[in-house]
Amino acid sequence: MALRVLCRWTGAIAPAGCPRICARMSTATLPAADSHDDSVFVQQANWTKTAVLNRPKNYNALTTSMVSRLMELYERWEKQRNVHFVIIKGRGRAFCAGIDLAQVYYWGKEGLHQEAHDFFKKEYLFDYLLATYRKPHIAIMNGMVMDGGSGISIPGKFRVATENCIFAMPEACIGFHPDAGASFFLSRLPGFLGEYLALTGERLDGGDMIGCGLATHFINSHKLGLLEEQLNLLRIYDPDSRYSEAIKNQIDVCADFVEADEKSPVHKWKAIDKCFSKETVEEILVALIRLGRQEVLSECLVREYRTTRRILSAKVSSDFYEGCRAFVLENDNQPKWHPPVLEQVTSDMVDQYFLEVNDGEELELPVAEREPLPGKHVKEIEVIENQIRRDQRGH
Repeated sequence: MALRVLCRWTGAIAPAGCPRICARMSTATLPAADSHDDSVFVQQANWTKTAVLNRPKNYNALTTSMVSRLMELYERWEKQRNVHFVIIKGRGRAFCAGIDLAQVYYWGKEGLHQEAHDFFKKEYLFDYLLATYRKPHIAIMNGMVMDGGSGISIPGKFRVATENCIFAMPEACIGFHPDAGASFFLSRLPGFLGEYLALTGERLDGGDMIGCGLATHFINSHKLGLLEEQLNLLRIYDPDSRYSEAIKNQIDVCADFVEADEKSPVHKWKAIDKCFSKETVEEILVALIRLGRQEVLSECLVREYRTTRRILSAKVSSDFYEGCRAFVLENDNQPKWHPPVLEQVTSDMVDQYFLEVNDGEELELPVAEREPLPGKHVKEIEVIENQIRRDQRGH
């Protein structure tokens, strides 16, 4: 029931800047290089480990080796007693502008489906690891945060935005779907804002992210060096929330007060809610995102993986590959969608995108190991965020 949105989001629906955003989500060469020798490097200071995404020419678009490297590092750091908290940031103009679409396109066209499946499985596994991480985590989002970039930042406890931050979920432009846990965190935004962002690919800046809760703090970029310096001086080790509180207090010292611009979607609640409560094609996406409101993150990721697999197979529609061609690789901005009109999309076609994977390749997450009490980590993060919002209202 969601195909019309998942695979039929066209330029007519998306904002004018959406093709430009999509072009930044990927390299433009095939196949993309995939060596993790320096695509993720580590900085260390005292009790802190920092993972630095290092593909600045490609806007730090994620590759298989990058995700594997992040998983390896985070699992190791979680076990090391001399690592008290972890930071992630990107080098260059982007934090992370998504996945390497050129590589995924190449895999699909060459019939290398297992490579694509393995990449997305690893990506979603890392997203889940971050969401249930047992040590405080800080994402410094100084630049573009799109698609997969949201999955390696938004699930963490602390999310620092700057004046350079551009957040968007532009998958709609290329016939894909908001993934990497997006059906979980978008569904928890105020009103129908999550549906609006998923359907239109609208961009948010740092102030907008603070206004809707996607970011926990706003800090002007020239103070990021000071922030990291001060965080590195923290020497308290306590696995309970008191340590997170100490980190929060230190970030608060560097934080700046910011409000969303008057033209921001954040200030258009009534109009957005009115439009997205109508019984139109948008109702499909509304139903999908609202399903995420009833699920924990692990359930959302499993469902998203099923949908991703169906899209990559191109058995129902090849719109994802056509979208990549039109908006990312050849940049002619003239996709030839199939079916060409929404009226030709049947319920049977839609239903196929939500079927279980029947080849024994379902996404298996270590829920029992990492969440003895399902949702516990989410509740802990919500407590911290509520305190942050109370503090911000006190300005």
